[in-house]
Amino acid sequence: MKKYLTIAVIFILFLAFIHYMTYEKGFYFNIEKNPAVSTNFYTKNGKIYHNENNSSRPFTIKGVDIHPGFPGHHQSEHSINYKTYLKWFEKISDMGANTIRVSTLMNDNFYDALYDFNTNRENPLYLLQGIRVEDYPSNCSKDALNKDFSVRLLADMKSVIDCIHGQKNILLNETNGMEEYCEDVSPWVLGFLIGEYWNDGTIAYTNHEHIPSPFKGTYVESTEKATVFENMLAQIMDTALSYESRKYKQQHLVSFSSSPSSDPFTYRENFAGQMPKFVSLNIEHIKARSNVKSGLFASYRMYDFNNEFVQYINAVHNQALTEMINSLDTSSYYRAYTDLLCKYHTVPVVITGYGYSSSRGIEQVANQSLKTGLTEKEQGQALVDAYQDFIASGCCGATINSWQDDWEAKSWNTSFATNQNIAYLWNDVQTYDQGFGLLKFEHYKKIGKNIIDGKNTEWTHRYFVTKSASSQVNPPSLFVYFDEAYVYFAIIQKNLSEKDKFYIPLDITPKSGTQQSFSPNLQFDRPIDFIIEISGKENSRLLVQDRYSAMRENYLTETTGIDPFVYQPRNTSPAFETVSMVLKNNTVFEDLRTASRKDKWLPIFPTGKLTHGTTNRKDKNFNSQADFCFGKNILEIRIPWQLLNFYDPAHGIIHDDYYIHYGVQPLKVSHIYAGIAVNPDETPIALSPIPLPSWSKPNTTETLKSSYYMIQDIWKGVRN
Repeated sequence: MKKYLTIAVIFILFLAFIHYMTYEKGFYFNIEKNPAVSTNFYTKNGKIYHNENNSSRPFTIKGVDIHPGFPGHHQSEHSINYKTYLKWFEKISDMGANTIRVSTLMNDNFYDALYDFNTNRENPLYLLQGIRVEDYPSNCSKDALNKDFSVRLLADMKSVIDCIHGQKNILLNETNGMEEYCEDVSPWVLGFLIGEYWNDGTIAYTNHEHIPSPFKGTYVESTEKATVFENMLAQIMDTALSYESRKYKQQHLVSFSSSPSSDPFTYRENFAGQMPKFVSLNIEHIKARSNVKSGLFASYRMYDFNNEFVQYINAVHNQALTEMINSLDTSSYYRAYTDLLCKYHTVPVVITGYGYSSSRGIEQVANQSLKTGLTEKEQGQALVDAYQDFIASGCCGATINSWQDDWEAKSWNTSFATNQNIAYLWNDVQTYDQGFGLLKFEHYKKIGKNIIDGKNTEWTHRYFVTKSASSQVNPPSLFVYFDEAYVYFAIIQKNLSEKDKFYIPLDITPKSGTQQSFSPNLQFDRPIDFIIEISGKENSRLLVQDRYSAMRENYLTETTGIDPFVYQPRNTSPAFETVSMVLKNNTVFEDLRTASRKDKWLPIFPTGKLTHGTTNRKDKNFNSQADFCFGKNILEIRIPWQLLNFYDPAHGIIHDDYYIHYGVQPLKVSHIYAGIAVNPDETPIALSPIPLPSWSKPNTTETLKSSYYMIQDIWKGVRN
């Protein structure tokens, strides 16, 4: 009996060992040197073709990017469940999309849902699977040939291939925890995309530190012109094709990520230095060998693009481009650039990630008429126009970045103002990068969404603050409410008139404030920091005391040349200014060294200017950027948390005094104070306390933006 028990134990251990080696280490046994492989997509003459039902036809990518971000969770938690992914795939397909792009390995819920969604479906969603380098090896002092970079990429490439074939268990993943990839989604994989955001400095450092040596692989080889970094990429691409061909007898398309900052073209020194553009990645330096049945394609992320690029291309170094440049269509924003890419490349060109944000905050002014961030309708029109430009120029399609808004995203001009470690708990609409999605997350409870529409329906459930202490016959009442994005105010008054001037003073911080403002000329019964001034539909704004102006403390030197700490406003300064934010200076100087200091200053945008409109999606005048709305006997207002200097609204944490701490430091408060005055006299405006909310998990519901339906209009029913 003991003998049989021993044999059984040995047999079980043997099976466990085989399982471990196969599903965790990727071990396989194959004696074929040149296995016969199949492919569902291939490239030919600059086009992508789809093999289906013993025939092939051109395939145009109509795609959208999905990331692991979800309100209340870090992206690294991969918290999105199977049902959510399945629901999203249905909506994405209903939009007319045929492709989903992910920049990294997702959790097993994603692939399980994709498998179940696509099985027996006439129009499935195809997957463009990304493999990216983690932030540390990409941005540390080591070059790309370091084991944490290239060796990790090679290992991750094999692991991802095993996962999409349903042959991988990840027991101790650094981010995902335990994942079991059991479903084979390879029939719906369009291709693999290496990299996402390459650090240009890492590329340059790698090329500088090593002597280039052309790579000769089984499936891919590089040319004599290839750089060290390109040779490394060629090795990764060869690994992808070789590993999948030998182990699974399949091949998929493969590429690496590039962008305008690493395109193959050489620019004049003044433009290149300011773009900045000091490296190139050129897939023409990497060639597929005859045993590649799928193919290579060029991939470009289309962000931070300068549409005047043509005039800065260095003619001396780009003589071969002269004829191409002379034939470019420069009639629209992207058309000329993507037209040149398609004329230059011999492989298909795909735009893997482009987008526009519908956030309230912005990073740069694309045109001088811009008064606020893009509305959802403007976002949709921009997405449609760009996609049509890509197709007209010869691209094989594009993916929109992204499907859902990302509460954890950062923007350079607002990241100083909030606690980035827990940003996923609230929606900072002032952060440009958070609003790229076609789907947004809005506050929701039993009483519904918070809508600015000039109606009194929801305010019976809200917090009453105070009545005006003036001698008016019908003094106005002030109400307040909060959610994960805004502080909401309602002024309710019988016979309320749009011609009146309304003032809501706010005391946010106990460290500073004034009991008098010069402009507007008002007095208060306690020190205040902000004033909401509603003066008609066109001239309303949010004002901040100069002592508590976040923009002044952080960017006064970059916008005026003055050190904010040399000329400090008094704690009780009566000076108020419109809340502003800084933007990129997009000026291209002919000679940066001789340009005046003033010309290099960052421009200022009056983000405190308030927009009238309604956020009711059923209204024909719906405006997603509306800040206030007049109605019968009511005025509704919403102010983003960040504009009121909240560092972490989920826990009642604001900015402390900048001039004591020389920067943004957190300060916890339990209350803020607010008051109300309509056409005030010289009587001090009384303020009342408002207890602040707190939350550990946001309460949200999903809402499709107007841009979703605009994309649907051009994609729906046109499936390739």
